[in-house]
Amino acid sequence: MYRRLLGIVFLLSGLVYTNFAQTEVPDEILDFHRPEAWAMKYFNAASLPLKSGLLDHVESGKWALDLEIAHVPRLDQRQRTVGFNGFKEEDLNKTHVFARPAIRYGLPEGFNLSINYLPPIEVFGVKPEFAGVALDKRLMFGKRWQAALRAFTQYGRVEGAFTCSSDIFEFDGDFDSNPFGCDENSNDVFRSLTYGMQALLGRSLTDSGDTFAYISASWQDSDLTFEIDAVTGGFRDNRRQVTDGVGYSIGAGVERQWSEKWRAAVSLFYFPLKIRRPEDIDPQNDDLLQLRVQMSYALF
Repeated sequence: MYRRLLGIVFLLSGLVYTNFAQTEVPDEILDFHRPEAWAMKYFNAASLPLKSGLLDHVESGKWALDLEIAHVPRLDQRQRTVGFNGFKEEDLNKTHVFARPAIRYGLPEGFNLSINYLPPIEVFGVKPEFAGVALDKRLMFGKRWQAALRAFTQYGRVEGAFTCSSDIFEFDGDFDSNPFGCDENSNDVFRSLTYGMQALLGRSLTDSGDTFAYISASWQDSDLTFEIDAVTGGFRDNRRQVTDGVGYSIGAGVERQWSEKWRAAVSLFYFPLKIRRPEDIDPQNDDLLQLRVQMSYALF
């Protein structure tokens, strides 16, 4: 009964807003702790181009290829209920794996340039596109201890049916199965622009220096946008929600140089994320713990 009444209220408010809107819909500025903003922070953090390990450095004039595979943890229903400031469930469990290729080039003075790009190919009902650039600086290099610093920036765009999805709602006009009046699959777009810094420190676990354990810490500043494109009750909802803020992460992992050309690393990253749900007075923690695996191959 509660969901039925809530759906009617939001549907009517959407109809009133659509009828009285004269031109372009203004941006909806979100507090960085609102549920919708938390969802954007969560998936932006899961895609950040963080450095995994210290043995991936290539000498000046040489190239290497990287492939990173990251786990995207499944969200429960409470975590998915972020729409309308925490009252509407969204379809956020589209995929649980994120893969990203990158190419690195060795520059003079201990610098490496890394470029990653994920083309817009639709998989699991979403079409992601990411492009990023990172500049790494080797600060300390030895068989026992190594340290490095990374500066990075990344633009991301993900298209999919998040607000109105047939995986959650049945488009049959029944309020029990479709309380928010979705008429069809939406075509929403999430955009992100992030820049940040990361520091890493590692120590060898073997006398040969081919296996390292490392820790890392990062800081990032993000501009996040969610563009809704949904039809509810016969009217189009084209709100644009924007937020921005600063985030952090800490990480740890192990890497091994298997041969002159092959290297592998396993990392665990922790992103503290704040959210203020309708029942909360103060923001609460709902964090991301993410496992990543990276493979590297030195070309020449």
